[in-house]
Amino acid sequence: MSDKCLFLIDGSALAYRSYYAFAQNPLKTKRGEHTSVVYGFATTILRILAKEQPSHLAVVLDSKEPTFRHKMYADYKANRPSMPEEMVEQLPRLDELLRVMDVATLRKPGYEADDLIATAAIKAGQMGWEVVIVTGDKDLFQLVDEKTRVLNLKKVSEAGEWIDREAVKAKMGVYPEQIVDLMALTGDSTDNVPGVTGVGPKTALQLLEQFGSFDGVYANIEKVAREKLREMLITHKDQAYLSRQLVTLESHANYEMSLDRMLAPTLDTSALRQLFMELEFVSLAKSLGQATDTRLDTKQNYRTIDTATELEKLVEKIKTGKLFAFDTETTSLDSLSCGLVGISIAIADGEAYYIPLGHIDLGANNLDADACRNLLNPVLADPEIKKIAQNFKFDYQVMTRHGYTISSFDYDTMLASYVIDPAGQHGLDALALKHFNYSMQPITALIGSGKRQKSFAEVPVDTATFYSAEECPKRSRPNSIRSCLTSIRLPVRSSTSTPPRNFLTCSSIDLG
Repeated sequence: MSDKCLFLIDGSALAYRSYYAFAQNPLKTKRGEHTSVVYGFATTILRILAKEQPSHLAVVLDSKEPTFRHKMYADYKANRPSMPEEMVEQLPRLDELLRVMDVATLRKPGYEADDLIATAAIKAGQMGWEVVIVTGDKDLFQLVDEKTRVLNLKKVSEAGEWIDREAVKAKMGVYPEQIVDLMALTGDSTDNVPGVTGVGPKTALQLLEQFGSFDGVYANIEKVAREKLREMLITHKDQAYLSRQLVTLESHANYEMSLDRMLAPTLDTSALRQLFMELEFVSLAKSLGQATDTRLDTKQNYRTIDTATELEKLVEKIKTGKLFAFDTETTSLDSLSCGLVGISIAIADGEAYYIPLGHIDLGANNLDADACRNLLNPVLADPEIKKIAQNFKFDYQVMTRHGYTISSFDYDTMLASYVIDPAGQHGLDALALKHFNYSMQPITALIGSGKRQKSFAEVPVDTATFYSAEECPKRSRPNSIRSCLTSIRLPVRSSTSTPPRNFLTCSSIDLG
């Protein structure tokens, strides 16, 4: 797009399209908050900004007040049902979304969004700007010209349909400048515009082709060959002229149009990611790109422990610190039958270690399983040393089945998340995004997915070290943990902090 390209999003059309796109399966948070409309707006705006890269963008919205058309014709839009309550409840959230995204909004009492779009599009076009109207509403086709096009996004997953003058002709049978004439004759049932009773699109197109325009039809009314049609046109002449007024967009709406105020936003990804996580738009939060919070900018010290000597040194550090987090890497998701591929341990900010035990890649230097057990068991079994994990139950079952002795658990970040917010997201990747604005590496980046997915045992040790020391998977393993104080700060404040005893009893809860 050029550096003078204005995108005008028809807010009402997008709201209804988003709502009905999920009508069969409405989007809701686990708290029961409806989010289909907000999600539709978020995905649309993000897609436009990323793909089209406009210089300017605004969302144009209807106001609650009656418009000049209602004064002109009391039954205007009288047949429209009220906005569904599930849509109404999302409007405050929609305003919040647009505010966080820093997207300009246009709204003016007494005017419909279409009139504001018409005014902005025509003024921008006269200034030599390229204009794109994002809508599926045919009423706005009358604005299409050499400078203005319509983008109908259809379904969220589709690329969209670009509509220029020739496309309008192909769809409607007339060019944009005759859309008003066509609708004056046919009316518009959506807006309760009467038109000429008995005249449908086919007949209206024939009349316009024969007489050139709406005025041409009435200037040559005696030349209408079909007597019944001629009588209907005469009988409903006033109705037809009223309809033409109703469907003609007001291109001089009384509002100040500032293009400077419509600059395409530079997104505050931190604030937007936080809102997306609150709305449980996890995929959208991740789509914002790699997130890094300043609180996580600690210098990384991730090391592989593949000798008994190195593990002895790590054990001494654990004994001194009296607190560590740990995690397991396994061959499958079944804690009762999987093989133990490796163990990761974090002892301080930015300091984490990976112990390979069952890698099968060429050159893998696995630590002897018996040596690992003998050295780790004393600290695992020591009740004075605090132990932290994400989904402790999984790791406990894996490690005890492989001969490790764990005296107790002191903190489970997944259970803590559940206790604080039972309806929220509890995976470590979601927690890192929500609390620390940090994007974690997906497991699929290492082992693939689908039929070609491989075992973690096939992952090279150096790759496994970074992943296990810091990151966690997206979806394929929601109940495992990817260790680390470095990837998510522990809620405990010191080695002497211990969760309440009634919280510790939660270890038997299976959050699945």
